Amino acid sequence: MFEALIGDINLEKYMGQWLQMAAKPAFFQNGCNKSYAKYKLEYEGDMPIVKVEN
Repeated sequence: MFEALIGDINLEKYMGQWLQMAAKPAFFQNGCNKSYAKYKLEYEGDMPIVKVEN
């Protein structure tokens, strides 16, 4: 159903915790270190939903 939008991508491959290696400095990130995001795959019926925790 959504293949036209996302193509042939394996969402499971990208789930888990990802660390930020580098970034362009931004005022709202002052004092941030060891930044990461956690990605979790859930489904609503047949629709994959990617949940992100920053």
